[in-house]
Amino acid sequence: TEDIEEIAKKAQSLPKVNKKRQRIVVFTQGKEGTVMTKELGFHNHAFRSGPPRVKKK
Repeated sequence: TEDIEEIAKKAQSLPKVNKKRQRIVVFTQGKEGTVMTKELGFHNHAFRSGPPRVKKK
């Protein structure tokens, strides 16, 4: 599959050695945003694209 949400959920459900801590899966996709799964849910964070910011001295 190429569905990022499905891949993240499958990675989240893989067996763990340390069962006391939850697994957090994060996929960064550049301009496509970031996908994150935790035990309790799925989040897709989109980022606005724009010109790079340059600090003036």
